[in-house]
Amino acid sequence: MNCRKSIGFLLAGLVVAAITHGSVAEERGTPAAHFTPLPGRDFYRAVRSAEAYSLSLFGSHVKDIAFEVAAINAGVLAIGIKNWNWGSSSFHFKSEGWFGSDTGSGGVDKLGHAFSTALLADFYTDRIRQVARNPAHAALTAGILSMGTMTVVELFDGFSEDHGFSWEDMVANGTGVAFSLLRNTIPGMREIVDFRQEYFKRPHDRGFHPMLHYESKRFLLAFKLSGFDRFENTPLRYLELHAGYYARGFSREARLAGVRKRRKLFFGIGINLNRLLFGKYRRAENKWRWAGRFLLEHQQVPFTSIDTSTRDFYRQR
Repeated sequence: MNCRKSIGFLLAGLVVAAITHGSVAEERGTPAAHFTPLPGRDFYRAVRSAEAYSLSLFGSHVKDIAFEVAAINAGVLAIGIKNWNWGSSSFHFKSEGWFGSDTGSGGVDKLGHAFSTALLADFYTDRIRQVARNPAHAALTAGILSMGTMTVVELFDGFSEDHGFSWEDMVANGTGVAFSLLRNTIPGMREIVDFRQEYFKRPHDRGFHPMLHYESKRFLLAFKLSGFDRFENTPLRYLELHAGYYARGFSREARLAGVRKRRKLFFGIGINLNRLLFGKYRRAENKWRWAGRFLLEHQQVPFTSIDTSTRDFYRQR
């Protein structure tokens, strides 16, 4: 579904806006040059003793990141109205299946939904923690906002003859929100695991659309050894373990190019570029360091890992 393409471009622009929008942080008492997307364990103890989550706290968070919320939702709705054929039919449901060989993309689109929702929730979480007057329960507000955006898009898809409302998409969206919520509230989890996509363009995929070309991408969980104390003072802190999934031969273009249909799980080992380039996570992160970390937490750089399907993934057919 094309919403992942639009969200990807919107978030790229908003990350740039975030690192240049320091005046907001200064007005609220936070040094503009330092963000705190990854609080320490003392932060979590403070949150547990803070006020309970409430509608007023949610409203305060939304007000503090009103620019980001408005930009993302307006952009997605504008693109949807223009390109997704909304209003072309009466509301209807569409069963898309999961990871079967008879589905449209072998299930890669469902992982795309989970990834996009988690990506959006992670972005909202970081922005709330960076600028909000009261950042307590930031991940919960972020999850609600992310799920809200994706739900509205799915509802409008129900009025499109090209799509339809898919419960499978909604479950995938909810899984992405749950992952982001756990990753941003359990102490140490963000240092340990990332949910990433890797994009390596196929010749039969026209243009450059890393958020849309299912045949050119795969999704993976990266378990970073640097997140474990026992590896902190060893060379293993620069390594990570991977587990992921991809599918080939499902798109019309792939079939015309003679690509055989296949679905594959893979396991491997990779280089922890985040640790190599930016060092340990810190309570106060430079704005450029935060932007770099955010990118590498969500995007797997090609040719930086070896796994059980390396040769198959990078070959052209």
